[in-house]
Amino acid sequence: MSERFSISDGIRTLFPQGYLHYAGYQSMMKPEKLKKTKLHSSFVHPRCQAVDLFAIAAFLLHRSGGYHHISPSVEGAASSRSLAITSQERERWQAAGSEWRGDAQAELPPPPAELKAAWMELMRYARNPLFLSNANRAKPRPWWRATMALLAIADEAARDLGFELGKKKTAQAAMSEIAMRDSIRRGKPDFRVIDDRPKLELNEEKITLLIRSALLDDATNISEKLGALQARISVDDENDVWISLEDDLWPHDKSRFRR
Repeated sequence: MSERFSISDGIRTLFPQGYLHYAGYQSMMKPEKLKKTKLHSSFVHPRCQAVDLFAIAAFLLHRSGGYHHISPSVEGAASSRSLAITSQERERWQAAGSEWRGDAQAELPPPPAELKAAWMELMRYARNPLFLSNANRAKPRPWWRATMALLAIADEAARDLGFELGKKKTAQAAMSEIAMRDSIRRGKPDFRVIDDRPKLELNEEKITLLIRSALLDDATNISEKLGALQARISVDDENDVWISLEDDLWPHDKSRFRR
């Protein structure tokens, strides 16, 4: 990955047309503006869905090498190469994610203050290179902590997504599962069964090649290999095979083919 590839470029790789931020979501919820909602392409504001924000944060940390530097804060084990996450930070991020999850709510809640602050901090470095060739030896990048905050908040907000727990869906789960559930309700699941087993389509040329390869594989000396190469192989309309071999090159008692 080139060092000219920026953080903003990384986000655009995931969402080349932009994404739906909270203001766009609010607009989309108004029936008269349903078809007029534009995607947010400047990335000034975060994505309104937890699963997609998780994807953004995970992608940036993975491609920048940040995962290797992040660790829980342990007394006496500090390192200039590690990004230590304190228990207080984890508690704040968990609380923010829980707030953003929208338990028993019909609509997505707005991004909590902790999330917005982390996103603003990340965007301060939007034009910085995503990957540095000496990242494994360098100190943690200044935007990694904010990105880790986004990852943790989104992870908590997306909790239980995809599971049936016998209670009302969270707003984040309902938003993410709406397309799948709509497809199931209409009785048209959006999936296809693909047979990825290799298929052998035979014709005269391929059958001849296979038989000659088998003869060569069965040959044990130079004479037999020459006999295999000179063998006359015929294939009829029903793919039955006839083979003619020279007796002085291919022992008569070795072959069971019809001549």
